[in-house]
Amino acid sequence: MKMHRPKYFFLRLLSVITLIAALWSFVAVAFDIIDLQIDDPTFRTEYSYQFQNLQDSLRVGLSFLIVMFPVYLGTLALLTQAYKKKEVSKKDVTPGWFVYASIFVASIIILISMVVLVNNLLDGDLTLRFLSKLLVLFFVSGSIFGYHLWYAKKTQ
Repeated sequence: MKMHRPKYFFLRLLSVITLIAALWSFVAVAFDIIDLQIDDPTFRTEYSYQFQNLQDSLRVGLSFLIVMFPVYLGTLALLTQAYKKKEVSKKDVTPGWFVYASIFVASIIILISMVVLVNNLLDGDLTLRFLSKLLVLFFVSGSIFGYHLWYAKKTQ
């Protein structure tokens, strides 16, 4: 069995970083689209300024998503290929650490997003916006946790 610990360590690190960036950008893009699609009459006085900020935020989020998500998928493909070729052991402790680290960071991002959503709701944000964003967070968190459970079983 070949051992390329530094190579696979950094591939796993890259996969965690790109997952976090893709997660953040997906949530940001979804929230911006919801804000653009669901009109809030309380913000009409500053609409043109707010619309420009949303467009800028959407552009940045899409840029991150377009770059980071394919890199994440590519690193997962390389790691899966390495497992199949037995270049790295499935019993190695490192993959578990990275899986738990990515789940931990994803949880933090989701919890912070939930706090921001509740704060916006208490500040008078429309309930439809709140519920739509909450659904996005449930979808993202369920996808992340479900995928990691599936991937952990697949690579064991």
